[in-house]
Amino acid sequence: MRPTARLCYDHLSGILGEAIHTALFRNGFLIGGDKPELSPAGEEELRRLGMDLDALKQPGRKPIAPCVERAEGKMYPHMGAHLGAILLDGFLKIGWLTPAGEGGKDFSITGTGRDGFDKLGVYLPSEK
Repeated sequence: MRPTARLCYDHLSGILGEAIHTALFRNGFLIGGDKPELSPAGEEELRRLGMDLDALKQPGRKPIAPCVERAEGKMYPHMGAHLGAILLDGFLKIGWLTPAGEGGKDFSITGTGRDGFDKLGVYLPSEK
């Protein structure tokens, strides 16, 4: 069974990671297929949430790229690269996620997080 929210290197995977990835494209916050970029609306919304998007311009790291989780014999995309790390850090800072369990690889979605993700159009399969 796939975890709801789990660490993949320094970004979020699991069911929530996939739902965020889907919502970023569906809502037009990310545009472009193979080489995604933040749209003006995406940049505005993520900055409104307090995400440090200026860090995307720092050299030495791919700014925006998907990552793929292999689970249950399938491949599940989620946001990797620098944007993925920024999103995870931001969601922890604004209290949408909290560390869960031992080992620091799993996360729980808070009540505030459920509301916030819902407003962003990030839906977990059991919810919508």
